[in-house]
Formats: sequence, C-alpha cells, structure tokens
Amino acid sequence: MSELKSGAKVYYHCYVTNAHANKWIYARIAGTETEGWVFGDKSTLDSGTLARCQG
Repeated sequence: MSELKSGAKVYYHCYVTNAHANKWIYARIAGTETEGWVFGDKSTLDSGTLARCQG
C-alpha cells in the first residue's frame, strides 16, 4: 500500500501476526481501490473489531 496521509480514512479487513509478533492489517483506503498491508503499530481502529485473516 502507498504511504497514507495523516487522517486518511482506511477500511480494515483483517490482520495477521508474523513470527516477530508484529501485527499486519489488510486494508483499503476509503474512496479508492488501493489496498494492501499496513503495519499495525502505525494505525488506530476508531470502532468495531478486527478479525484474524483466514486461510
């Protein structure tokens, strides 16, 4: 995913945790078709819950 501007709205889909215990979130930038992985420590979740990615 390209670098996000501060305050950009992002739709989170799911997350994975790698071998180093880092959380990565699969997401899409609102209003676009740009999607990809976001490092979990650099993002916040305003509401709802985030599910672990399946498969």
